[in-house]
Amino acid sequence: MLEFVVWGAGLRGKRLHGLLGQRIVAFIDKNHKVMDSLEGIPVISFERYQKDYAGYPIIVSPLYADEINLVLHDYKDIPVIYTVEEPSEISLGMPVHFGDLNLSRFPKELPLYIYGINLFAILLYEYLKQHGWQEVSFLPGLEGITFEQAQQLGIRVETKPNNKNVILCAEKNIETASCVYPANRIEDFWNLALQMDKYHHPELRKYFNIHKRAERRLFIVATGPSLRLADLDRLHEKNELCMSVNMVYRCFDRTQWRPDYYLFEDMHGLTEYEHEVRDLKLPNIFLADTGISQWSAKPLGENMHVYHLSNDRVNGWPRFSKEISRFVSGGRTVVFSCLQMAMYMGFKEIYLIGADCDYKGMPQDEGNHFIEEYCSRTDKQPRTSFPVQETFVSYQVARHYAEEKGVKIYNATRGGKLEVFERVDFDSLF
Repeated sequence: MLEFVVWGAGLRGKRLHGLLGQRIVAFIDKNHKVMDSLEGIPVISFERYQKDYAGYPIIVSPLYADEINLVLHDYKDIPVIYTVEEPSEISLGMPVHFGDLNLSRFPKELPLYIYGINLFAILLYEYLKQHGWQEVSFLPGLEGITFEQAQQLGIRVETKPNNKNVILCAEKNIETASCVYPANRIEDFWNLALQMDKYHHPELRKYFNIHKRAERRLFIVATGPSLRLADLDRLHEKNELCMSVNMVYRCFDRTQWRPDYYLFEDMHGLTEYEHEVRDLKLPNIFLADTGISQWSAKPLGENMHVYHLSNDRVNGWPRFSKEISRFVSGGRTVVFSCLQMAMYMGFKEIYLIGADCDYKGMPQDEGNHFIEEYCSRTDKQPRTSFPVQETFVSYQVARHYAEEKGVKIYNATRGGKLEVFERVDFDSLF
């Protein structure tokens, strides 16, 4: 089995250790002088990698890796695996049991091809070879490790597949893959949420269309600097249905308003604020499994529900989930998840407030939220950039889906840069 060097000894690197264990021979991190090991594995500089670990493929664990990309750009001979090119379950180090996949549909004596050379595909390739599949090969031409690098690592690559089965392990939809290999049967294994029952949360189906007949409107309360405590008081006075997110609860000592539905999916935040979230007295709390995977074994409260967060894409565009019991699609903003939840619940009229989308630095930095104490100092993860344009893409996906379903989404935020939805004046709604 292949061994790896992971670039990044932070939370994502630690989670990858949970997935790969001792197959990680070293971590590269700029803090190598103050952190000499992680989980008993050496933390090194890139210079030491070149000297002592050359030849090992590098897994880049940070989500925002501009500085790392600049370093690696001139080293074309190093096999590099980016976690952003993996199914989210792999990039977040969640346990994936390949035995749970329905692999018996592929006869072991026939050739089998894997489309996409990434970490997920490599792990699946190793599993298949270990469990009796005789002819397993990769198909080149996708993101990830190149054809030449795959050969360097001893991975079998086939350039002219015969008319047999292809497992899709890359961020391409079946239609695109079928155009490349029209004579082959394509099976989509990229979206693990649809392949593995362990990510299924059937208890969420009770929320399906629960607000369809009532025809009440919903306010999705984001936490941008334009939001005012007086807005929350008005929503409370008018008994409006509300959905909100993240650390909005840090204003609860100054208002009687409480959201009817509450979502928290940020991996770092859920890891750090487990005790605060557990103590919330809210009727409906939804938590992403990618965040609570590091929580203690203490049972969740009856008001808490887990959903599977998937970063699955179709040609670079996030999916819009039609069935939240299977997955909710991540879109670089929890508000995108709120919109999926809201439409699943049957709301036909949705208003966004506090969705400024006008970040100064990173979202968790000072000045990006409606109260000063929204984030603590430890919230500030070292990142080089935030892809705010990707949030606009997600909102466009939501608008398109809403238009198909006859749902109206309005932006009642004061100012900000979100122009995807029709703007309305918040004060005029009452």
